[in-house]
Amino acid sequence: MRVSFALVIWGEPYVRDFLDFSLPTLLADGNLADIRGIEGSRFQVLTTPGDFTRLEASPLFQRLQRTLPLEFVDISHLRGRDKYHMASRCQVEAIRLSEDYDAIALLYPDVIWSRGAIRFAAGKLAKGALAFFSPAPAVLPEPIRAALATAARIEGPAGAQTIAVEPHKLAGIALDHRHPMWDGFDWDGDCFGNVAACLRWNVADQGWLIRCFHLHPVMMRVQKDNPIYYNEFDISLDADYVARLFDGTDRLDFATDSREFAIVSVRSADTPPFPQPGGRSSVTMVARWAEAHASLLHRAFVNVAFRWHRGNVDEAVWRAVEARSRAIITEVRDRLHTPDSIIRAEDPIAYLARTRRQRSNKALRSPRIALPPSRASLSRASLSKILLYKMSYGALWRTATLIREGALGRRLAQRPALVRLWQWAKPVLHPKSEIDAALSSRGIIRKILKRDSSNTQSS
Repeated sequence: MRVSFALVIWGEPYVRDFLDFSLPTLLADGNLADIRGIEGSRFQVLTTPGDFTRLEASPLFQRLQRTLPLEFVDISHLRGRDKYHMASRCQVEAIRLSEDYDAIALLYPDVIWSRGAIRFAAGKLAKGALAFFSPAPAVLPEPIRAALATAARIEGPAGAQTIAVEPHKLAGIALDHRHPMWDGFDWDGDCFGNVAACLRWNVADQGWLIRCFHLHPVMMRVQKDNPIYYNEFDISLDADYVARLFDGTDRLDFATDSREFAIVSVRSADTPPFPQPGGRSSVTMVARWAEAHASLLHRAFVNVAFRWHRGNVDEAVWRAVEARSRAIITEVRDRLHTPDSIIRAEDPIAYLARTRRQRSNKALRSPRIALPPSRASLSRASLSKILLYKMSYGALWRTATLIREGALGRRLAQRPALVRLWQWAKPVLHPKSEIDAALSSRGIIRKILKRDSSNTQSS
C-alpha cells in the first residue's frame, strides 16, 4: 500500500514537539523504520522554508529523508483566520495532492505513536476499511519526557534517538500524565466540562472506557474518483470533513483496545477545553452539546467503546462499565431523536442548538471542491460530462430506493425477476461506488464549472 504521509507544521514550538516527541516514535519499529507493506510511500512536509531548514538540521529528520522519499510543499502563500483554519487549508492541499497514492495519513507534529501503530493502521486499510479512527488522549509535555525515558526503548546516538513504546505502556503514561481537559470528560468526576467531544468512565484501577463523538482519522483511503474526498473544510479534519465523506461506520475501523494501538497528543496545560470545577455530567448537557456539534456520523462514533488500559483486564468489570456507558449513550441518542415540536417546547436550549446547526449545515449543500491536478486541467465540457454522468447514477439510486421502501416496492419484491434485477442494479447504482448527494446538491455543477482551472489548483 502506497501511503502519502502528510505533515502540516510551522512555528518553532511545533517543530520542537515534532523533533522531540513525534518523529522519534514515527521512526520506531513497526512504524517508518520498517516500511514493509507501505512500499512506494512518501513523506510530504507542508511548512515554510524557514521551518523546513530547521527540520533538515536534525539528524533524526535526515534519517527520515533516507527512509522515505521526502517532498517539501511551501505554505508561505496560505493565510488562515487562526492556526486551526490554517492547518485545515494545508490539509486540503495535502488531500488534493494525494490522488496517486492508495492512502493518506494526515500527521500532526504533537502526536506520539506507539510501536507498530503505522503498520497496524495500514493493515486495517489493506483489509478493506475506508478509514481507521482512534481517540488521541492529550498529555502534558514535561511529565511525559521522563515517563518515556523509563517506559520506552530508546535507541540511537544523542540527537537522533528513536523511541519505541508499546501501546499499553503509552496508554499507561496517558493515564498517569493526562492533560486536565481529560478530567473535564470524566463522567463520574466533579469537574465535568462544557465540551462533550469525548466521554470517559473509570474502570476500577485498570484504565478508562472512552466514547467519542469526534475521533482522529489516523489513515484514510484515497478516493480519487469521489469529488467529496477533495472537499474543502475550514474547521478541522474530524468535524465536517469526515462527516461528509463517510455516510456510516460499516466500512470504517477503530482502535478499540490499547493493547493493539495507541496514540496521544502533547498539549500544554493552557490548551482548552478546561475542566469546570463543580461541574457534574448529565444526559441533558451532552445531548445539548451534540445537537450543536455532532453530525450523524459523529453520533454513530459514540456507539464505539474504546478500552484504554495498561494491560490488565478484568473482563467482568469492563463489561459492566461498557453496559452502563451504553445505557447513558442510549439516553443521549433518544433525546437527539426527539421531534422538533417536542424539543422546542420541553428543551428550548437544545432546540436552539439544533436550529443553529441546521442553519450552518446549509453550507454542506454546496461543497467547495479543491480538484486534484489531474482534474484541474479538464475542460469545462469534460468535467460537466463526468459530473452529469455520475449524478444520473445517484438519481437512479434514490428513485429505486424510494420505490423499494414504499408499498409499491413491497409488492414488486414478490416477483423473483424484479428481485434479481434489483440485486444486479444495487452494486452499480449504490452511492458508495458512485457520487451521490453532494454532486446533486443545488448549484454544485455551476459552482465548480465557474472556477478557472488555475484557481482550482490553489487552495
